[in-house]
Amino acid sequence: MKIFIFIFILFATLYTVNTAPHQLYKRTTTFEPCDASVPGLNVTIIPDPLVAGQNVTFAVVGITPSYNITKNKTILEIGFIHDLDNATYHDKTFNKSFPPNTTYSIKASDIPVPSDYDEKFWTTLVLVGDLDPDNPKILFVFGCSFH
Repeated sequence: MKIFIFIFILFATLYTVNTAPHQLYKRTTTFEPCDASVPGLNVTIIPDPLVAGQNVTFAVVGITPSYNITKNKTILEIGFIHDLDNATYHDKTFNKSFPPNTTYSIKASDIPVPSDYDEKFWTTLVLVGDLDPDNPKILFVFGCSFH
């Protein structure tokens, strides 16, 4: 009988500890480089994680090995991609120039997250580059990361 009481108390204690919320667990969003041929970007978002239907601020830092970041020409492009038919993009032009091989940074505020966003099914894409003057739908990418 003593063993039964001991096992009951042990299971009750384990059940209570296991169901307690782990408040110290903080999940952060990690952005990975898109491709080995293009430098990755250091991307920080606020709030983290992204919340569907709310605005988010992106802070992006990168280094271009051989390209100029040109004021009023180079853009930061942020894309929320669900599939080919459901994607939204937001662009912000750099307001400062940076020479090659230097660290550049840009901040984009009030970027709306799609109302049906779910990080399990959506990709968040962050690009830095220049638009092709002959075809503005083509972006020459200097840096890229995704989540």
